[in-house]
Amino acid sequence: MYHQYIPCIDPIDRSRIFLSSKNYATALKKLFDEWYKDLISGKHVFIRDFENYISVLLGNQPVECSKYGKCSMQNVIEANVNVYPCDFYAFDEYCAGNVCDEKFAFNSIKTDNNVFFENAEKRDDRCSGCKWYPICRGGCRRDCASDGKIYVNKYCEAYSQFFEYTIERMEEIASHPAAISNFG
Repeated sequence: MYHQYIPCIDPIDRSRIFLSSKNYATALKKLFDEWYKDLISGKHVFIRDFENYISVLLGNQPVECSKYGKCSMQNVIEANVNVYPCDFYAFDEYCAGNVCDEKFAFNSIKTDNNVFFENAEKRDDRCSGCKWYPICRGGCRRDCASDGKIYVNKYCEAYSQFFEYTIERMEEIASHPAAISNFG
């Protein structure tokens, strides 16, 4: 069984908040408890977030972009065959081209679409001093907002609470000999 969970995405204009940091923290902790209980009873259910965190603890590069620390091209192709850098940025201003255009080339997207990749590593301004940054890496840029002075990830507190709650169990899993074959 493979699962991927992401927080509900707010509109780009931030006109509504769909999921509070408090509720997201509660959901992450409950989900981890169930995942951990299954894992130690021999039922390994793949949950992408948790798999990435364990893999990072093992010294591996995460596969999930929100855990990478900067935005990268995900090559999302919509029904009209327009290409976008990420499914969270499938908007006209981020369109990298259309695969039916004979001039389109995947290897030129990054240089042709500088709007998205400008400040690709920009995350919450608090990240540099955070003890969880080595495992969290700032989360998704889409969850960051700026008041013109600083960037703040609306789920920073949720991740902090989650890591505080789970880190000992994640380290225990990562230290188990089977972890390298399961998570590495």
